[in-house]
Amino acid sequence: MLPEFSGRSPDGSTDAALTNANANANADADAECAPVSVVIPVAGRPQLLSEAIRSVSGGSLKPRELIVVLNAADSVEREADRAAAERCFQSGSEDAAAAAESPLRCRLVECESVGPGPARNAGVALASQPWLAFLDSDDLWAPEKLRRQWRYLQQRPHLRAAHTAEVWIKDGRELTQPAQLRPHTGRFLRASFRHCLISCSSLLMRRDVFLELGGFDPDFRVCEDFELWLRYLIRYPIGLVREVLTIKRAGDWPQESRRFHSLDALRIRAILKLLRTDAERLTIDELSHARDACETKLKILSQGARRRDRAGEVEPLIQEVEGEFRSAFRKARPGL
Repeated sequence: MLPEFSGRSPDGSTDAALTNANANANADADAECAPVSVVIPVAGRPQLLSEAIRSVSGGSLKPRELIVVLNAADSVEREADRAAAERCFQSGSEDAAAAAESPLRCRLVECESVGPGPARNAGVALASQPWLAFLDSDDLWAPEKLRRQWRYLQQRPHLRAAHTAEVWIKDGRELTQPAQLRPHTGRFLRASFRHCLISCSSLLMRRDVFLELGGFDPDFRVCEDFELWLRYLIRYPIGLVREVLTIKRAGDWPQESRRFHSLDALRIRAILKLLRTDAERLTIDELSHARDACETKLKILSQGARRRDRAGEVEPLIQEVEGEFRSAFRKARPGL
């Protein structure tokens, strides 16, 4: 069952406007569906997938389209995910005619390239709606999530994307979210060099902007979200719905990030990629923050390498970081 987090602000207070949303709904939020395609990648999580799908289909405002992308490398796991999705698609409709009349169109596709980035890209390639939302298969939406977020963006047409406050659940228990990791609003590129501050599961973004950015980089098996948000935030601000409307869950199920020894090296790679592709967009101050973030991550990597008696393995990356930033600062301050 979906936890009762809808309407709560991060500080624990209750938003009265959200509590009375059904009674005071605006005309734009009374629509049966929002013009949104929701993409859910999944790899060997049939039970969690079922819960994620139901959190979307059971929302007070439904998306027009739901696309589940099967991404498990193992054929048995893929078929289990497929069966779970099909059961969810069929539930709630007693016959084929009722299913055909449902305003929510459900699609099931396969992606042979393993990893959440390629899977999300595959879903977006098939999406028919002008807005995109993502939901990881182990996360959930609160019932009012899409309605509140859609209304928020309708009232702020200058924004190209918005995310929501979230709650973290591990092994069924709520975690305290560190202040520096809570969602931000605006164009918080400097802070994003250090931390991943946008959750895929909370995002609602214009599809044309996602395509303009080129989607998730398939070279990043993990940290693909961190890398994409850098490319987004160097160009655009993002809005924030401050109510807790996204439920992030962790448990003993397999997670892609756990297969990698360190995420810091990949995040450094993401920052270096930004330098190579978008250095002209960065201010001197932003370059300085990026360099500081890389130096902090390199210290962590070096300490870990020394503990494993492999201190030299980080040296090539240190040299690469120094060279890239030297070049970037030279371009930003010609003549110095």
